[in-house]
Amino acid sequence: MLKKNLKLLHIFPELGIGGTEKVILQISKFLIDNNDNNKVNIAICSSDGISREQFMEAGLKIYQIPKFKKKYSLLSNLFNLSKSIQDFNPDVIHTHSLYSLVLIYFLKKIKIHNASIIHTGHGGPRKNYDKVAAYISALADKYITISEHSYMYLKTKVNHQKLCLIKNGVDYPSKEEIYINTNKSLNKNDVLNLAYVGRLTIEKGLLVLIDAIEELVKEGIKVSLKVIGDGELKKSLENEVMKKGLQDNIFFLGYKSNPWIEVKEIPIIVMPSLWEKGGLVALEAIVRNHTVVVSNIDGLKDAIRDGQNGYTFNVGDYKQLAKILLDIYNGQKPLIFLDEESKKKYYFNFSTGPKYESIYNKLLKDRDCIR
Repeated sequence: MLKKNLKLLHIFPELGIGGTEKVILQISKFLIDNNDNNKVNIAICSSDGISREQFMEAGLKIYQIPKFKKKYSLLSNLFNLSKSIQDFNPDVIHTHSLYSLVLIYFLKKIKIHNASIIHTGHGGPRKNYDKVAAYISALADKYITISEHSYMYLKTKVNHQKLCLIKNGVDYPSKEEIYINTNKSLNKNDVLNLAYVGRLTIEKGLLVLIDAIEELVKEGIKVSLKVIGDGELKKSLENEVMKKGLQDNIFFLGYKSNPWIEVKEIPIIVMPSLWEKGGLVALEAIVRNHTVVVSNIDGLKDAIRDGQNGYTFNVGDYKQLAKILLDIYNGQKPLIFLDEESKKKYYFNFSTGPKYESIYNKLLKDRDCIR
């Protein structure tokens, strides 16, 4: 529990549908659920987005920054941020993008606020996130990494006392979301049913998955892939599917408020990411009894051990991905299910939430020492 009252302000450019927004919601709900109503007050500064309603339902006050996604609208963003901060008067500001961190640090330097600053490095659309973060992390009072690889890299670059590793965790699934057919192998006469859940952006590697599906179809395998999500690459991905003649195998279902209901009868979730830090979808799939097949990028191989809680393939290697899926289909690799005790470590309330709460307590204590 929080040892003192906390006014916490989250800063993020857009209330979208990605993993970062999920983590902000998880942190907020954990603090609200585990503390008295008068002990924690949480708000968020962001531009509008599809998940705005979820944040409002969670009881968060929302300060809208209309041009926050436009990084070159500096004066407008600084003006609206400063107004929001002065109105809310936070003890702690938690930034979730490097751009946000730079703006908040600047506002602190010009005496707009005196809040403690914590930053979580979720990664981003650029592959060199950690290299940039090594220069910018000094602007935060506490810098959180969500992968072991990022932690070990930054440990050699920044003040280790500022650095902390907190891996993402997931919420407990409802019974309606859980894949319940726990046979270890598929029926060879069945269609190989697969799903992808996530944003349709370049770092997610959907072209690798499309190429793997093409390989399986060439092998004469009956395969069906449901793609749940939306993003700027949707149209070009649909065009690629048409060009390869895979429109009877790959189906784009768009954004779904609860994707796990849509895929509850699909045994295998594929994550062909080219880069990312946390791999939250993989953990969400595991606790719902799906078998995950993921690329061996740093953010995913932290969580997925090949053959133990999922399968990994070399990043970008669509032929190796196709071979793993074919081996599962042929029964040469079993579907993987974890028992409830093994799933515990993935839950946000078990580890992730208490660690964030501990850091907020430390920042509040440090503020008292400075006053």
